[in-house]
Amino acid sequence: MDLSFYISPLSEEIREEGRAQGRAQGRAEGYAESIPIVLGVHGIDITEATRRRITTCGDPEILREWLLRAIRATTAEEVFGEVTPATGDRTVPVRERTVREPPGLGRLR
Repeated sequence: MDLSFYISPLSEEIREEGRAQGRAQGRAEGYAESIPIVLGVHGIDITEATRRRITTCGDPEILREWLLRAIRATTAEEVFGEVTPATGDRTVPVRERTVREPPGLGRLR
């Protein structure tokens, strides 16, 4: 039986791709678990629909942004980019990356 495929560059590339997907999934799960905790610390209750929205989002970048917003939020709506905390103005969609990272948070990635 020829086992050379298992030590080939293609095989290693496939394994690395799987590892990267696993790391991204792990980050997404961690962010999704953290958002309700942060909101709870701020005394913000979330509905079951909001909890589902968080847990069903598989995009670690969006979840990370929601987590950063949750740190400063006073309502759950602020987390999802629907209202800005200070002015109540409409914000741009989540993918626009309008949230600034708190100092020192980059070290945690």
